[in-house]
Amino acid sequence: MINQTGFYHGVITDAGLSQSTNGFPQEVLALKATEVYDPDTETYLPADPDADEITAYLVLIHSKDRETKNCQQLKKITQWDGASFVALSEMNMADMPIAFRVEERTYNENTTLQVTWIDTLDASPTRTVQKLDAKDVQALQTRYAS
Repeated sequence: MINQTGFYHGVITDAGLSQSTNGFPQEVLALKATEVYDPDTETYLPADPDADEITAYLVLIHSKDRETKNCQQLKKITQWDGASFVALSEMNMADMPIAFRVEERTYNENTTLQVTWIDTLDASPTRTVQKLDAKDVQALQTRYAS
């Protein structure tokens, strides 16, 4: 198992559609890291071969019956159109390249490492603040301003 936080490049080794504990559709991805981003040198280094695997649990639809950001990212990575869970469950994702972020999460006083983000290999390894462009800001202004 991966034993440190970070941004990784790797491959999907196995995938399956399941349900979360709350009954929502989720994709479970077994991931194998090949590289880890080193922020000090701003380069990718080989992943530790003794600590290079982790499982991602990606809820796809949330309680308001809308797709999650995980779902949007999975569609981006796999080219799945989001229209059919049957198609997703039949998709062969073995050896598909992926970038993923591993972070600490605490629940019920238990801290574990979890995959918190997935993306394509060309994704930026450093966090950035997402900002709306001027057109989208104006749309918000029009819709919500009093």
